[in-house]
Amino acid sequence: MEKIIVHECVHCGKKFVQSKWLCPKCHHTEFEQKKISGRGKVYSFTTIHVAAKEQAHLTPYTVALVDLQDGVRITGRIKEKVNINDEVNCVANEGQLYVFQKIAPTEV
Repeated sequence: MEKIIVHECVHCGKKFVQSKWLCPKCHHTEFEQKKISGRGKVYSFTTIHVAAKEQAHLTPYTVALVDLQDGVRITGRIKEKVNINDEVNCVANEGQLYVFQKIAPTEV
């Protein structure tokens, strides 16, 4: 399972995947980088059937919003068919793109 690096506000504990200059919750400016689990549940998803030329070879593919166990919601690509609330793990970080894999019910 791939760990995900987040930026956590040292004042209020709010976590962000992308770095911030200012915490929108408490307005402080100090952050620490932390590694969190890539495990979570599918919040929402859509399947892309027609993509830009650069991603056309991947179609069809699913893009999902995933609520991680550590309280962060991120966007990623999932290779399998999924449903809302399916358990997933982050298996790769391809630059700014997180790739998730569905967890078999016996692994949950």
